[in-house]
Amino acid sequence: MMDIANTGVARGKIYLARQRREAIPEGWALNEDGEPTIGAQAAIDGIILPMAGHKGYAIAVVVDMLSGVLSGSEFLSAVNGPYKAGLKSGAGHFFTAFHIDAFQPLADFIRACRDSSRSSRPCRLPKEPRKSSTLGRWKRAAMRP
Repeated sequence: MMDIANTGVARGKIYLARQRREAIPEGWALNEDGEPTIGAQAAIDGIILPMAGHKGYAIAVVVDMLSGVLSGSEFLSAVNGPYKAGLKSGAGHFFTAFHIDAFQPLADFIRACRDSSRSSRPCRLPKEPRKSSTLGRWKRAAMRP
């Protein structure tokens, strides 16, 4: 299961900045005229930029096509988030399942997943505390036979 926002920052952080009357970092959002902004309200009225620049934009388009257009739900700016509680969400969802045996034997797939999890080093995201990488080690250990 994967459930992520395709934006570079969670919308809630911008609402929190507005509540605190703080500026937001450059590069988070554009105002309604498409200009970069550090104003929280201008970001809310405009658009939050996608994660990973143009690559994140491409991922967001595919997600919107699958979860919005394909499902018959709303898409693009017609979707209303949780910060517009009085409006119908219009959000769609996309689920997929794979019959792994159609690609390769299931045992090979499981073995490859286990091998890749054992060989990977613990990783941290920028600004993530070093202690949190311990959780990754615990998860990898749990996958061992």
